[in-house]
Amino acid sequence: MKKSLVLSLAVCGVLAATTVSAETRFGAVGFTDGGAGVFLSGDKFIGSAVVGSNDIDGDTEDTSSTVLKVSGAARVAKAGNASILAGATLGTKFADNIDSELQVAVTAGIEYDLAPNVKLLASIDVLSYTTAELDGNLERQEMNIFNDARVGVAYLF
Repeated sequence: MKKSLVLSLAVCGVLAATTVSAETRFGAVGFTDGGAGVFLSGDKFIGSAVVGSNDIDGDTEDTSSTVLKVSGAARVAKAGNASILAGATLGTKFADNIDSELQVAVTAGIEYDLAPNVKLLASIDVLSYTTAELDGNLERQEMNIFNDARVGVAYLF
């Protein structure tokens, strides 16, 4: 679990350090998959670091989890107020019954400028790989295609 957190923070730091320029704008973002956080937007890229909490209703017990996701995407094409995005996401999950979980995903999406400082975002995980270490050293690995999607709104300061 500590490795996942350190890796996520390192990716966030590298993303911020390598992409900050005079054209970069910062803001806040919220996504439908239960996360809110910071947002970076430049001429050729976007990036976000999001923290969210999910309640899981199980058959025998109710648990909650905390999710940390760091995402970055390049603008592949831009037409008017819309942009096509291609990028990657690194996420980690913390829960009572999960020792560590790490998800890496290749994403595709769109960005639409609703106003000069408001952006509508939609993305899908084209390919994702998840590995989890559960209680009792049971390890779960999953590879999915077009498995997870999200919509969000970003407000730039």
